[in-house]
Amino acid sequence: MTEVHSWQDQRYGTRVRLPSAPVPPGVHWDEWLGPTPKVPYRPDVCPSVGGQDDNTGVGRGWYQLKPYGTGLLACVGAHVCDPPHWALQLKYPSSCVCLEQEGYDEDCWGSIHRLLYEFPRPGLPTLKFYWYDGYRRKAPDAKGPDAWTLIRPRLADELQEKYGRKFEGGGTLFVGEKGIMFCDIFGGGPRIVPEEKHRDFPVPAVKYPRVDKKHSPFQIHSDFLRACREGGAPPSSNFPDVSGPYIEALLVGNLAMRAGVGKKVEWDGVNMKCTNIPELNQYVRCECRPGWSV
Repeated sequence: MTEVHSWQDQRYGTRVRLPSAPVPPGVHWDEWLGPTPKVPYRPDVCPSVGGQDDNTGVGRGWYQLKPYGTGLLACVGAHVCDPPHWALQLKYPSSCVCLEQEGYDEDCWGSIHRLLYEFPRPGLPTLKFYWYDGYRRKAPDAKGPDAWTLIRPRLADELQEKYGRKFEGGGTLFVGEKGIMFCDIFGGGPRIVPEEKHRDFPVPAVKYPRVDKKHSPFQIHSDFLRACREGGAPPSSNFPDVSGPYIEALLVGNLAMRAGVGKKVEWDGVNMKCTNIPELNQYVRCECRPGWSV
């Protein structure tokens, strides 16, 4: 495996900062803020408001005052990038650089990003891992669902044109020395491209244990609930050795976004710090307010 290209299919749209307001009934604002500094309630960050063409209330896009969210990279990327991270047994990236960014300002993450992570792999070449998010408006005055073009790898467009294969929504392209494989946004339906190569490839043996659905109709919950109730084997997304390091690796991309286009962030994952742009380390950890320390 030489390259991975992962992309998602959501966008922020226009983000308008609204003034603070009284906390509405049913909203547990203190718990929602969690360990971060106490700030007034704002209806543009919780709960979400706004429509598809003017998505003013997606709280994950705001980071000023309280780090409300980590952008589409973590919100959707946590799902999209998990299959390649899991399947290729990746750990921490050695670096990440933002190749493209639009819409970034003092309040918000950008509305378009292209990132390049480099993952070292013992005994194998360094893996180039590309991330894409956002949409580009086709024309300044364009409106409606058809007014936007999804940011995704050029390779997806080339394969679609060459083989007539449609890549709906987000997903991942695995580029190897002998071929290319695609899986959808949650890792489902992996297929080799072109289709005839997929049909000729033998079904591989099961490598990872499957999740028992009896505890919950949602597989994403059932394995966790099983471990909580019954003990035994840890859940497949166990915090210390799977999901924790995975999210730490993914969020290096947020540091690259803050660094700016073309500024490579060199990352020491074991010690959780940027080694070449030390001012970025202020964003790695935050001080918990009283009552929320860990």
